[in-house]
Amino acid sequence: MARALQSAGARVAVLDKSAAPPDTGSIADLEIGAVDLTDTADAGRAMRTVVETFGRLDILVNAAWGFVWQRVDDGSPAGGVGAYAGSKAGIQCFTVALSRELAAYSISVNAVLPSIIDTPQNRAAMPDADFACWVSPQEIAKLIAFLASDAADQITGAAIEITRGT
Repeated sequence: MARALQSAGARVAVLDKSAAPPDTGSIADLEIGAVDLTDTADAGRAMRTVVETFGRLDILVNAAWGFVWQRVDDGSPAGGVGAYAGSKAGIQCFTVALSRELAAYSISVNAVLPSIIDTPQNRAAMPDADFACWVSPQEIAKLIAFLASDAADQITGAAIEITRGT
């Protein structure tokens, strides 16, 4: 995503929960580690650092993904496919509500809902799957770059699936 946004002309900050800033291989203009976005003060500190560095914040991409295939009766409490599907539905409703709340400020809010993402972790977890049906991180990044562009300035409150038909 950082590469796609930089290619579109954006200056990019990458935040990570790990104590050491992520090694992005020089694709980010700013790297900040030890950020716990569930902590309001910590999130505020990180956003202030971004604004102090760049002068403003135009685009925020909140990208966290992870999934472990398990049934509720086999996994941890609140785990499993049902909880995962429920959380996606919650994101869709939150996206619509937040887009309506922020429309008066000309702030667009959209959600990207990928199916299985073609990552090394997913390939290792599902070695017998058909990887050709999975969505590449690069294609997700292209969609996010489009949504952040002026060409998509009228799109808000959308939950866009990117699935390759799966």
